[in-house]
Amino acid sequence: MTQRFALGGARYLYAIAPSKRPLAHLPHGIGGAPVHTLAVGSVAAVVSDTMLPKIRPERRHLSAHHAVVQSLMQAGTVLPVAFGMIATSEGALSRMLKKHQETLGAELDRLAGQAEFEVRLAWDVPNIFEHIVHLHPELKAARDEVMALGRPASRDEKIELGCLFERLLDEERARHTALVEAVLRQCCNDVTYGATRHTTEIARLACLAPSDARAALDACVTEVSSQLDDSFVLSFNGPWPPHHFLSLNISV
Repeated sequence: MTQRFALGGARYLYAIAPSKRPLAHLPHGIGGAPVHTLAVGSVAAVVSDTMLPKIRPERRHLSAHHAVVQSLMQAGTVLPVAFGMIATSEGALSRMLKKHQETLGAELDRLAGQAEFEVRLAWDVPNIFEHIVHLHPELKAARDEVMALGRPASRDEKIELGCLFERLLDEERARHTALVEAVLRQCCNDVTYGATRHTTEIARLACLAPSDARAALDACVTEVSSQLDDSFVLSFNGPWPPHHFLSLNISV
């Protein structure tokens, strides 16, 4: 893709790609701006012009950012940049690329042909506390003891019961996460953990695998599902750019 920059203007950064790769038919970026590249040596920044000092994480901006990165991925390996990174000028961006060219090139080589896939495991039960009570007699005994008091539980009693529930919940999460990870590592090059976002969520696993490995990963997910009962739900999506597997520390 040809480079088109107004000297002195700020650049919104989407990703880093090999400079020799032709990029075409990319969607417009933040604010509908055309997407361009700036190459320094073997690497290129994929950017669009912006007049804004900061991009708010609104849905339209997030959608535009991810659409550009996803389109870039269709052409080959890219290093996705976190949403919101802006270079104050073309000169600042060129200096960053020159400074980190070797590191960026090494990351592109390391992740060549690789993509990220996400696997999520969660409980699909009406009441997670009652589900854990059913699995663990010690929690049932503690719950029944509090209920047998014939009065509302005290603050300390609620805290003690809650701590026991959280400990057993974490043990269940760890046990099932280990089961899923063990199977996924048979068909992935690497696996990393994301933070769970609600009580019924057990694990969010990001898997690094060849971009064309979806069928193999489907088979792994099916194998995991066969070892779980109907109280679980397992979801799988991708491929995505390898956000969780970058080893970069750059700024512009």
